[in-house]
Amino acid sequence: MSKVTIIDVARLAGVSTATVSRAMHTPHVVRPATLERVLSVMRECDYVYNATAGDFSRRKSTVIGVLILSTTTKVADSLSAAQEVATERQFPLIVSTSGYDPALEHQHLQQLLQRGVAGVLVIGHQRANLAAIRELQNRGIPCVFLWETLPESNDSYVGIDNLQGMYAMVDHLISQGYKRIGFICGINSGVDRIIKRYDGYKKALLANNLPLDENIIRSATSTLANGKAAMKSLMALPDPPRCVCCASDVLAVGAMAAVHEAGLSVPYDFSIAGFDSTDLSAYLSPTLSTVEVPGEEMGRLGMEALLTLVSHEKHPPIQKTLPTSLVLRASTCPADKQKQ
Repeated sequence: MSKVTIIDVARLAGVSTATVSRAMHTPHVVRPATLERVLSVMRECDYVYNATAGDFSRRKSTVIGVLILSTTTKVADSLSAAQEVATERQFPLIVSTSGYDPALEHQHLQQLLQRGVAGVLVIGHQRANLAAIRELQNRGIPCVFLWETLPESNDSYVGIDNLQGMYAMVDHLISQGYKRIGFICGINSGVDRIIKRYDGYKKALLANNLPLDENIIRSATSTLANGKAAMKSLMALPDPPRCVCCASDVLAVGAMAAVHEAGLSVPYDFSIAGFDSTDLSAYLSPTLSTVEVPGEEMGRLGMEALLTLVSHEKHPPIQKTLPTSLVLRASTCPADKQKQ
């Protein structure tokens, strides 16, 4: 049997080849009855569209690149929501996860450039690779940043105020009577949103006239093992902080594991707070106090913004800041409720 072409599908469906193309790329603009007839013929003929050839003929890619540092945090929610939007619009994704490795991240960016993607959703990147992202933009490939805000730039973003989110959590913990609050954060990661969370921690201390004690700060990228190791290091101090704030829920879960392993209690020996409000945070024992982040909404709005920029080359930058809020649960308690 000869290979079925788009011309064959159009003839059997009684429509033009342009209508078949719209049925595959922009189905929402095709009348429902016509769309169903075209799709029915495609199924009956076992027609498989050659997307690469289609992109080449239009001289425009339909592939979206997604750059991610790690899927262990709530960014996975953003990715899922972004993928739903892209799928509805017939845009396949290439997802690259660097695991906080700047060399691997740079390699992924080069590969996206070589593939001539239509646009890139940047869900975190290292400062060292900003030049590679600028190269994509200079070649007419739009980029939208998620999980951070860049209001003083011409970049498009759908993000949160990481500094203010962390400030709110630390300020709350200080209001609960804690004067020494340990901090576990990837300070040396080169990731803007993480560094801004550290800035929020410092700002809250300054606003409450508390000193910055570097002896109770640990730099750790967001893994369970790193959170556990950092907490063990803090607990080994002669005078450990009785309250520890973590820059992610993943780090906080690791920190809680260290406390439990030592036969101690959260929060009555050590209060622990996280950031991200992952689904897991509500099912831990005790449940985790954290900063609520609208991960799914960021992913959905971010992909919608990117596809708008892909479709309209001269569209102005799209900049949206979404709110965060505190979720106070059982992993923290007032200082005077702890064991003395």
